[in-house]
Amino acid sequence: MSPIQILRPACMLGIFFVAACAQEPVWSKPSGNAEIFKQDSSACYRGASQQAERQMANRGGATGSQIDVRTGQNRIRDTTQNAQSAHKLEENAKRNRLYSECMHRLGYRRAE
Repeated sequence: MSPIQILRPACMLGIFFVAACAQEPVWSKPSGNAEIFKQDSSACYRGASQQAERQMANRGGATGSQIDVRTGQNRIRDTTQNAQSAHKLEENAKRNRLYSECMHRLGYRRAE
């Protein structure tokens, strides 16, 4: 029996780039099937999301406004949005890493 090609979790959840993802399977498991993959992927994604969120909350970070005053340029800039964007990017990177680790523990491997 040949390995079943599995799509990215974002494709399975219909979050991003559905048409593009449909052409590039990422995970495979020799003894797997699509139904088991959906369950495994959902569980890994949910767990990774919760763990990444907890890790970022424990780490702390800027939640209030941060003001950058540049007197020489007569400018005042609120840097909160930049800090929040960086925080979200880091959380997404952690979530992706944790998701991948979970899938590997369950016997899935990245398709080449």
